[in-house]
Amino acid sequence: MPQKVPYELYNHYFPLYNLRDPSNNIKVGYATIQRFENLPRQLRKQFLNHWELQYGVNNEYKHSKRWFMAERKNCAFFHVEVKASDWSEAIDQSFGLAKASASILSFLYQGHFPIYDS
Repeated sequence: MPQKVPYELYNHYFPLYNLRDPSNNIKVGYATIQRFENLPRQLRKQFLNHWELQYGVNNEYKHSKRWFMAERKNCAFFHVEVKASDWSEAIDQSFGLAKASASILSFLYQGHFPIYDS
């Protein structure tokens, strides 16, 4: 008899850099829009560290670091929650659900909302 695979709940957050000044907790398809200040504290810290590195490595930004960080903090984030047997399966599922939700958002706003994994 095959063993039952335990499923865990995974939460993933995807920045939507093309959506500014979002309302909080708006459901779009499979995702919920979150503002930066409503993300879990540890996740906010990770995003800030990633953006600092991104700004330092990428010389094409013509604005100040302060402006760049403010723009990043002002974008929307898709929160996707999935049940999966492991992290790899969870990220595949949540990325697909986030892309489907972004398609709905694109239809509603007549814009393009690419999904970023960080």
